[in-house]
Amino acid sequence: MEPTEPAVTTAALLTGGSHRLRKNPRIVGVFFLVGVLIAGIDFLRRGDPVPTASFSGIQAGTVSLRFGLLVDVVFRQSTPISALVDLQPRWLVWTVALELVRGGALVIASVYAYTQLLDETATLASAARYGCVMLVFTLAAVDIDSGLLLGLPLGIVAVYLVVRFAPVSALLATGTPIQSTFRASWQMTRGHGWSLFGVVLVVGLANHLLASIPLVGSVGSSLTAAVHVAVITAFVEHTST
Repeated sequence: MEPTEPAVTTAALLTGGSHRLRKNPRIVGVFFLVGVLIAGIDFLRRGDPVPTASFSGIQAGTVSLRFGLLVDVVFRQSTPISALVDLQPRWLVWTVALELVRGGALVIASVYAYTQLLDETATLASAARYGCVMLVFTLAAVDIDSGLLLGLPLGIVAVYLVVRFAPVSALLATGTPIQSTFRASWQMTRGHGWSLFGVVLVVGLANHLLASIPLVGSVGSSLTAAVHVAVITAFVEHTST
């Protein structure tokens, strides 16, 4: 009789991710530094004249699952695309530069973490590919103000897609071409939906709650980003064996 393959459960993935972070504490350190950087930029953004959208945390009665297709660190002060219209050149350059710094730091940390945990080599091409996908997702993000009748089905579809494409960030970081990434992710997650949904629920809710901490929420959010990477690494390694 052939040995039974260990089940991919939410608990097993979270335990596997925790084990990987204990063996590689530098991953936590790198994301902590990214969180400090993002918190500092959030502080600067509160003092400039460029309009920002503030993060609505648990204090505002808002609860959400902050678990993206790519590794997510919450920006407590984000810049709507509409805010860039009619800006004076110096403020436009200032705003774009800050967004590139914090977005670039998140890309570098994510690619570094995945390649370290998966024993791959980080390359400039992988970082550029990851950054391009992040930019597209950022530009495509749309806030939809909808009632329960429309919002609930949209939310269910969004969570379903996040679950089915959960390994996308790991595949991009380790060199998989963009055109193959989403197809490979869809195949890898077949039959593991509920386990990954549990991961999205636990990590996504923790991300939102930690990001709600005043002033330093981005630092707390960055720590859940390290967990995100480690758990997806555990999943990719399991399904690749």
